[in-house]
Amino acid sequence: MTNPTHSTPASDPDVFLVMGGQFNVVRKTLFDSVRQHLRDRIAVLPAGEIGTAEALLGVKFWVAMPIGARIKAGLCVSHIATEKILPLHRITIPGKASNYYEIR
Repeated sequence: MTNPTHSTPASDPDVFLVMGGQFNVVRKTLFDSVRQHLRDRIAVLPAGEIGTAEALLGVKFWVAMPIGARIKAGLCVSHIATEKILPLHRITIPGKASNYYEIR
């Protein structure tokens, strides 16, 4: 008999899968918040601006989140760029470990 109160991440309406896989599950509320904040920031940043998720979201927004949420926010930005939800493109900068994104 299954427990009706238990749900898997993929079936929970409060979660959102980004970039596939069980470790890339984020709360939909966090994803929506990151997407909206990024949309607002992109509106005022120039095309061609390059930065990390932290830089593009803004330090104030970033430091207000606990470390775990920052990791999830970075996954959200990566997903937003990969799925072309907003005009962002992931780029590689030789010698840099962080993911960088360019506003298109």
